[in-house]
Amino acid sequence: MVSNRREVNMQIRILVVDDEIKVLNAIKRVFNNKDYNMTFVDNSVKAKKLIDNNDFDIIIADQVMPQITGVELLIYAKSKIKNIVGILITGYLDMNVLINAVNDANVWKYISKPWVNADFEQIVEDAILLKKERDITLLSKKFIENRNKDLRVPKRSELELKDDSIAQGIRLLLRVIESKDKNLLNHSRNVAELSVKFAEFLGLIKYDIDIVYYSGLLHDIGKIAIRDSIIYKKEKLNEEEFDNIKSHPLVSANLIREVHGLEKIAIIVEQHHENYDGRGYPNGLINTEIYKEAVIISIVDMYVALMEKRVYKKKLKKGDVLDIINKTKNNKFSEKIVNHFFEFIETASF
Repeated sequence: MVSNRREVNMQIRILVVDDEIKVLNAIKRVFNNKDYNMTFVDNSVKAKKLIDNNDFDIIIADQVMPQITGVELLIYAKSKIKNIVGILITGYLDMNVLINAVNDANVWKYISKPWVNADFEQIVEDAILLKKERDITLLSKKFIENRNKDLRVPKRSELELKDDSIAQGIRLLLRVIESKDKNLLNHSRNVAELSVKFAEFLGLIKYDIDIVYYSGLLHDIGKIAIRDSIIYKKEKLNEEEFDNIKSHPLVSANLIREVHGLEKIAIIVEQHHENYDGRGYPNGLINTEIYKEAVIISIVDMYVALMEKRVYKKKLKKGDVLDIINKTKNNKFSEKIVNHFFEFIETASF
């Protein structure tokens, strides 16, 4: 949610309201292993006061409560927080209640008692994704409304950010990345900066270096469409989960294409997981079909990712990282580009 009181990059905030303590405790147990920012309250009047003073993203409310019903509370929340996602808990299926919930409170989902824990978890996870999608839509509207404001995007001259809409579009996309995960934004910045240095080492002209810079910044924006349970999974991904991950270059490219003037950057980003031997994704391009800027982003992205600590891996030593990259010769990367990258890493000062 976007408001003057809270920046979009803060953690999703969830308010849970039920007048029965045992029900609240049951919900707490459902999400005990989740790192969610959840507030639990057993009184709908207290909940109303909390809504007055906090920008919640998601509200889960029981329907049958004294003084203020769940639907009434969700209607009130909607009047105060425009972009909120409402979930109603009900112990019985009352069609009139559900119709009012959808029409008046704009309730997104309802949960029947007794619930299945896995289903409850999935509904909340989907609600978080929906909230982020709504934030992106709202940011897009703000972008259009404020297109003449200076968003202070660092300019790389040859890309010619003369048109303010391009600068604003890039800033909007960066905000989208930050709303997903600040670590993802930091990774993207690291890839962008190191890619520029490698591009300079290779002797690229200024315009191509600018393309590399912005492609590096935006290369992972498509990960906003990937569920957190996949992005941050500690165990090995199954085939379906990996296929989901593999969709992010295309999603990234499609998002970037929404900003007129970034067409080439969209192409580079779409190609940054293609392989020299044609076994990459999403299009199975081979060798010279892949833009040189995309190859730069790809090898730097691999290097930076291996050097970083992730929930599913520890930070690797530089020598181990280079050994891994060396094994990619003539499959993921050409031998020539790997050798150039090794020369660059050994001589670069950073």
